[in-house]
This record gives sequence, C-alpha cells and structure tokens, in this order.
Amino acid sequence: MQYWYRNSIKMASNPYFNGGHEALAQALRECGVEMGSETETEDSEKSSTDESYTGGLLHRNFLQEILSGSTRQVESDVESAPPARKRRRQWRWKRKLPYTTSMFFRDYHSPLVKILTTSEAKAFRLDYRMPWSEVNKLVNLFVDRGWVASQRNPAHQVTRNWWCPPEIKILGVLYWLGEGCTFRTIYNLSGRVLSQFSFCKFAKKFCAKMAQVMSKEWIKMPANVEELTRISNVYASKGFPGACGSVDGVQIGWEGCPFAYRTSFTGKEGYATLGFNVSVTHDMRIVHVVSTFAGRFNDKTKLLHDDYVRRLRDGFYSGFEYEVFDAEGRRHVVKIPYVICDNGYHRWLQMMCPFKTTSIYYLALWSKLLESLRKDVERTFGVMKKRFRILKVPLLFREASFVQDIFVCCAVLHNMLLEYDHQFDDGNFRYGVGPEITRTNRRQVLLNNVRRLLRVGDDYSFMGRECEEALTTEVDSGFDVMRKKLAVHTYYCFLQGLIVQD
Repeated sequence: MQYWYRNSIKMASNPYFNGGHEALAQALRECGVEMGSETETEDSEKSSTDESYTGGLLHRNFLQEILSGSTRQVESDVESAPPARKRRRQWRWKRKLPYTTSMFFRDYHSPLVKILTTSEAKAFRLDYRMPWSEVNKLVNLFVDRGWVASQRNPAHQVTRNWWCPPEIKILGVLYWLGEGCTFRTIYNLSGRVLSQFSFCKFAKKFCAKMAQVMSKEWIKMPANVEELTRISNVYASKGFPGACGSVDGVQIGWEGCPFAYRTSFTGKEGYATLGFNVSVTHDMRIVHVVSTFAGRFNDKTKLLHDDYVRRLRDGFYSGFEYEVFDAEGRRHVVKIPYVICDNGYHRWLQMMCPFKTTSIYYLALWSKLLESLRKDVERTFGVMKKRFRILKVPLLFREASFVQDIFVCCAVLHNMLLEYDHQFDDGNFRYGVGPEITRTNRRQVLLNNVRRLLRVGDDYSFMGRECEEALTTEVDSGFDVMRKKLAVHTYYCFLQGLIVQD
C-alpha cells in the first residue's frame, strides 16, 4: 500500500495527471479509498473545453487531500497494531523410550546368550565380537573402577530420569568398533536412551581407558629371559632359533586429517594415514605397539622408536642364548636374539630379513621359509581388520590421539579374545589340522612344496628386484655372516627333518 501512496504523491506533485479517470479510481480503490465518478474543480469550464482531456483531469490539491486523509487513517491503524514478535526456536523434549526396549539391553540380559551352544550366543558374539562372559567381565571392570556410571556405586548418585545402564554403553562401543557404523546408528539401536553426543563422549573415554590403562595389562613385552626363551622355542621348532617375534607396520586411513597436514600424513597409499609399528609372536599375540606416526614416515623411522627392538639391542635380555648347526652338524652357541622383518628395515643383527636376490639353493630356501613365517604379523593385521571394521573405514575424527586410542583398544580386545579362545597351544595353531596329519605327512607336504618352487641348478635371481639401498639404511658389521649362519642351520634341519610346519 505504501508503494501506491508514494507513486500517487509523485503524480500529485505534477501540474496535471494525464491518465484516465477510471484508471486512477481503480488505483485508489486498491489503496482502500473510494471516490465518485464525477469531480468538480475550480476551473471546470477550462477542463471541459480542453482538447487534451481524454479521461478527465484531477486537480492536484484534491488528490493531495484524498491521499493525506487515507494516509493518516492507515498510519493510525498501524500504530494501534501491536509490534510483531520474533519467533524463537524453542528446545523441545523428545520422548525417550524405556531402556529395556534397547537392543543392547535385551541382548545382554537374555538367558540364552550365556549358553555357548545356542544360536543366540553365536549371534551375540557375531554382533559384538566378544562372548557374553568376556563382555560381562568388561562391564564389571568398568563399574568397579568407576569408569562408568552405575547404580552400584553410590558416589555416582544415579537417578532414573537420565540413567543409562553401563551394559548399554559398553555394548554400543563394541558394536561400533565391530561394524564401523555411525553414532546415529547407536542412538537408534539404544532405544534413544543414549544420545549421539553422550555416546561419542563415552566412546572416547572407553578407548582412552583401554589404550592407556588396560594395554599395560594385556600388551606386554617379555619381562625376563625365561619369557623370551618360551617365545623363541616356538620359532626354533620351525627352523629359526633365536627368533623372538615378527615386526611390521600398518596404515590406518585418517579421513578427518586437517587440510593443512594432509601433505605430511599422505604416503604411498595416496591419502592421509596414521602408521603403527606392531610386534607380534607366532600365535598372533601383540607384544608391543609403537605410538602414532604420520603416514609418510617409513618403517626405518618407526623402528627407531620401537622399545622392543631397543631392548634386544641394549642387552636387556642378557643371558639369552641358543644353538645352531653348521653344515657338518656341529653345534654353536649364539647369544643375539632377533625379530623377523621385511627388507624395509635397517640391517641390524637383531632384525633378520630375507635375501632379495640369490642364486644359492639353501639361501633361497631360507628366504622362502622366512617369508612364510613372517606372515604372522600380516595375518594379525588381517584378523584385527576383520574383527573390528572400524580399522578399515576412513576415520572422520580430527584428533589423532583418538585414532591411536582406537587402534590400541582393538589390539587389547584382540589379545583378550586370543586368551579366551585358547586357539593356540605353545604357538601351534590347532584349528584346521586333523589328528591324522602326522609329522611325517607334514614333512612330505613341505618337501613337495619346496621341490616345486626350488629346484637344484635353477637360477633364483628372480626372487625380488635388485635395487640400490637407501642411504639411511644402517648395516651392522657381521649382519651377512650371521644371516648365512642361520640359513645353514635351517637347511641342515630341513634335510634332517627337524622342521615342524603348521
């Protein structure tokens, strides 16, 4: 309406308005002003005799009176109306369902999940990656140590209005680690008892407690020579005495890496990653995890911060010794422990890697057996990523410390499951091996495989690709001598049938 007032005032300021009478009347009616069809002016005779009059002329004084009167009426109406209030978005309480309707609560308190032979117990482990007994121990541990609110602890002062049972929180974290889903999924599965923000906060606390406190109880290096000898005896039966584990690096995708640091955290994968250096035994038990590194760092840099290898080099296990055979079968005592690795590490006496290129039969045999035995650490990474899918999906968290806590937490749960399953007995894998497979049959299978891959008189230079060593690679004196000595021992045990294969 104000638009029509402004235009009418402009027209009234002119001496005459050359527009039709009906057109102006229509415009005024739209503004809420009624006027007659005939209008008398002071100079009516002149207006009636003007040839330029096509629809009638209005005197500007009359038009100004009409407009001023209607304007005053509208202004009075506007002033009497109350001012419009700005709508504010109000927080609305969403009705929550009882926590007894949660899938986590019903699965945890079902009586059938406690019986291992039932399908419900198998489905429980498939969903949460752990059996009910281990989950129950984990819940009681968090409650007893005060890491989660519960009604059993009077210091928490838990009320029924906002209380979420601890089993719902812990099962939600286990489901999230196993499936790699979003926090919104946990919110829906928990019966809307556990919000996304609350679950994210508890997930960070859970992984931090597992990585910083529980890792000291479940991820432990050999404390003395006796424990190191127990680990080495398993490798000695495979033809590698003195070996104390396998070491390798693994990369975890970090999608939430800040853009300013993406170049520093991008390695050969082509995207931002966080690297970890892990040492495992033959039974896939993790004994040490090196802290987080940027994805562009290689294994040689990570090895400099490996406490397990540093213990082996600094003489922490003084008194450790083992025997090796020479070509004639004589025994020699060696006191240098070592771990098995690939060719991406330093050439230290405590780091044994296969030969890249060789044309000698027993060296090629030793390299083949060493590569097959080094797959323990690769198999461990595969098992962890299959159990905990969170390690395979790109992590969207911006805190690198949280990503590290997630990986170490999965390593702790992995070791807990190994102890529960008892699937290894002194390092020997039990599943998949029937009682009819004797030691003689094992040796015959091994002979057939080696004869098919390695034949006397052949050229084995195709094994690997010969390339120039990096300038940063450190080589200890006597490295090649010790490696050939171990190769002679393995070849002698192979000929004498002293090697036990899985």
